Amino acid sequence: GRGLRACAYDPPGFGWSDRDRGSGLDQADVAAALLAEVQGPDPLAFVAWGGGASTAVRLANRLGAGAVRAVVLITAFPEGIEFDEAQRAQGLTEAERRALEVAAYRSRAGLAQGILAVLLPWGLAPAVFPPGPPPPGFRPQSRFPDARAQLWKGKFWAQQYWGIRRQAALAAAGGATDPDLTAPVPVGHLLCKPTGDGPCQRPDGSIVPPDECAQRKDRAAYLYQRQVAFTRALDAKAVFEEDTDPACNLGLPVDMPVVAARGVARLLTRVG
Repeated sequence: GRGLRACAYDPPGFGWSDRDRGSGLDQADVAAALLAEVQGPDPLAFVAWGGGASTAVRLANRLGAGAVRAVVLITAFPEGIEFDEAQRAQGLTEAERRALEVAAYRSRAGLAQGILAVLLPWGLAPAVFPPGPPPPGFRPQSRFPDARAQLWKGKFWAQQYWGIRRQAALAAAGGATDPDLTAPVPVGHLLCKPTGDGPCQRPDGSIVPPDECAQRKDRAAYLYQRQVAFTRALDAKAVFEEDTDPACNLGLPVDMPVVAARGVARLLTRVG
């Protein structure tokens, strides 16, 4: 009833899409080519979840403010957040953090290359990634077979390999994963805000020991602060929708789709 037209797509290497034949094509370029085919006369609003944030912002920069009216993020982080966490937890210097990042990407590229060279040609992927029941935290569980089948496809691992290579090159050059990541349009962000109240619980309802609970709360507070800072760097006047439900997590769009949809709708109204 809001007059909104929603479009989604399978990025290269996923779902029904072929992999790109280049060496790590920027996902923003892929989306730009797609939009050239489907865009109507009205300005667009991009909604991005998690790691899709940088793609959405780069795409907004390519198209410009005349073609894009807003970017709305859902539980998004800057790229390389896992290395920032490691630096914080281990007290690493900036040089040590960068070395960790480069080594991790090289290791991941080697894994993808081994899968392409050995597992897939010999038909071993189903043995290494066997079918079976979805893990408890996977949402929606009915889609787990589709997700698992992706791991048996060469196009998926080829896309992973070139994407990792691209990240490794950027990290080796100084970690500038998003050199021009400033939004040219208003930004809104739907995220989980930890309240620090109540005991920590596992998904099965059991209580987490006090020391682990304190660590979880500390990590949640840190990640929330990083999300806010990341968003402010994109747009100093960014607006937020914050969910304080203890069940809120990084999988918000799939674990709590109604909450996510309503939050995105409110943000689209607020940011234009």
